[in-house]
Parts: sequence; structure tokens; C-alpha cells
Amino acid sequence: MPQIVVRPAKGLEIKLCRVLLGNEGSTHPHYHLFVAVEDGGRPVGAGSVRSGAEALGEFWGAHLAAVPAAVGGEVNPALLEYAKRFAAGEGATILQTLRWVERGSAEEAFWQGLGFAEHQLRYAHEIDVARCGARLEPLIEQVREHGWIPEEARIIPLAEADVERVCDLHLKYLGGELRTLVPLLDGSAPHPYDRQASVVLVCGERTLGFTLGWFPDPQTCEIAANVLDPSVRLGWADLMLKCAATDAVRARGAEVFRFCTAEQHSDSRRTLGWIGGGTTRAEVRLQAGVRD
Repeated sequence: MPQIVVRPAKGLEIKLCRVLLGNEGSTHPHYHLFVAVEDGGRPVGAGSVRSGAEALGEFWGAHLAAVPAAVGGEVNPALLEYAKRFAAGEGATILQTLRWVERGSAEEAFWQGLGFAEHQLRYAHEIDVARCGARLEPLIEQVREHGWIPEEARIIPLAEADVERVCDLHLKYLGGELRTLVPLLDGSAPHPYDRQASVVLVCGERTLGFTLGWFPDPQTCEIAANVLDPSVRLGWADLMLKCAATDAVRARGAEVFRFCTAEQHSDSRRTLGWIGGGTTRAEVRLQAGVRD
């Protein structure tokens, strides 16, 4: 049985990590990349861990992405043990899977086999943009006819919005980090929010809501964040944002909305069913303590 050693990646091994793990787990500056090598230095597995870089709920944690190796069954436990030691040294108490995985999938079973347990559940959805518009347009017309929308309320694209105010709203209701949010909002990040299709609700001088999305491909708009100030939650404001986002995405020629709802958002899923969309799949994130 060849001996397996896990150590930080270096040189061409960093490129190997990016190939095996994907960009989300290997190009962020706060991720530590490592490889498992057997006798002779041949890489047989790779991982990435992010420790102490962001708060995950009420604890400080780390993300991990490991790849099943081509030899034996000792590689992934060795990668995980290294990740735990590294994360513990940075003050972390929890490891969390980098990616959401499909509930009941082989990938979930893989992590469960390493001692991880389900921590979060969400539902992934897809909905036809044209169908969404056809359902929403009569409703927004009724709202306008009844005069329920304040005269000072308007929708503007993210490109025309006050980035600082949008960022403040995001931090207040969704959390995040200022240093990562601002580049996503102002367009300077490698993969920012689309500044024309993302829309912002303003009422006078107040920024009261937003829908932020990006295009993983020309036909698909993925909604990353949706927020409304509690003072205007539900009713005209929610409808106004949804209609504006639909119009903006349809103008771009995209055909599909993709987004997620948390386990507790059952009302949103009922509304989605009425519009004509459904749940694509249930996804989970798994966690394990860094000390057994």
C-alpha cells in the first residue's frame, strides 16, 4: 500500500487543483489549496479549504472540496484530516461543504461517508421568463389602476443605483462582506451581477429593495439575491420588482429564470407554482466538526 502524504499545493499542482476542483473552490484568494501525493510525488487527490474568511451563521467555519482519488480508499480521509487540522489552526470549529449537493445523490452519500451531516436545505427552481411575464402583467396593471403604488416609487437598473445603499440593504437583510459585495455590485468583480438586468426599487431618497442576477449563459438568468425592506414587503413592491426584473431579462433575450428558496419559504414556492414553475431539485449543505 503506497504511503499518502497531504501537503500544500505548489507550482503546477495549483493548476491541477483548479482542474479537479473547479474555479469556485480554487481561485478565491482566501482558499488554501492542498494535494494528496503517493510515494514518488504523484498527486492522487486535491482539496481546498477556506478558514476564518467569513462568518457562517453563528460560528466561524471553513469550506472544503475534495476529489475522489484514483487509488484506494485512503485518499479522501487523508485530505479531510489535513483540512480539519488546517481549519482548526485558523480558529475554525466547523467544516462545511463548498457546494450545495442534490439530496439523495451519490455526492451527498460521499460526504456522509466522510462523517458530514445535513445542515441546510434549499430548493432549486427554474421558470420560463415569458410565462412569468404573462402571469404578472395583469396583476401589476390592477395594482396601478387601484393607485397602490406611491408616486415617488420607481425601478432603476443597478447601473443607475447608489451602490453603497444597495450594499447596506444587502448587509442588513442577507449579510455578506463589504469587500466582496461592492465589486459584485459595481461591476469590477470577475463575475459581477448584471448591472442592467438587476433592478433596484427606490422611493424618493430611500432604497427599499432589489433583485440581483447574472447570466451563466445567454438563455438563463440566475437570481442571486432578492430583498425588500419590511416596510414594503409583500403587495405592490414585491410585484413591481418581479415585473421589472422579468421585463429586463426578457429584453436581454433570456428564456429561463433560475433561483433558490430556503426551506422556510413555503409561500414563495406556492406563488411559484401558481406562476407555472416548480422545484427542480432539493439541495443540501453538509457539515462536520473539525475535532472528532
